[in-house]
Amino acid sequence: MVGINPSAKQNEFCDTTNLKLINALLKFNETSQTKFKGYRLTNFSSKVASEWKKLGVADYDFELKFLEKWLSMDKPICFFYGPYFINYSINAVKNKIFTVEFRSLIEAHKENIYITTYQDEFAHPSYKPNVEIVKYNPTKHKIYPENKE
Repeated sequence: MVGINPSAKQNEFCDTTNLKLINALLKFNETSQTKFKGYRLTNFSSKVASEWKKLGVADYDFELKFLEKWLSMDKPICFFYGPYFINYSINAVKNKIFTVEFRSLIEAHKENIYITTYQDEFAHPSYKPNVEIVKYNPTKHKIYPENKE
């Protein structure tokens, strides 16, 4: 699972986003031939913050090598940051994360890419109720800006 940044609103077990991800994963397992036993969570930023809008460009420390290694082992990746982050984060942040290398990696391994959706549209779990995990469809789902800005 790849999100934006760790939440500052954590309880003893896990935050509401993680609970929604767990529920989505359990629901996915009910209907899919592919069964997941759990997930590893990583974020574009390791900085704990209540709002990603408060993060600066330097706070985004995601290593593309991690994604590349994971996908090269034929392991699935699920993105759950949603379109709001794509559409409203500053261009410098978008350019740091959604590089040509990132986009190429996603397109080369699209068969192992999943996303969280609400009513079949890319969505962050905290913004919508009952998100689902679905296979990424590049003609239908926008998971990075269309034009490198």
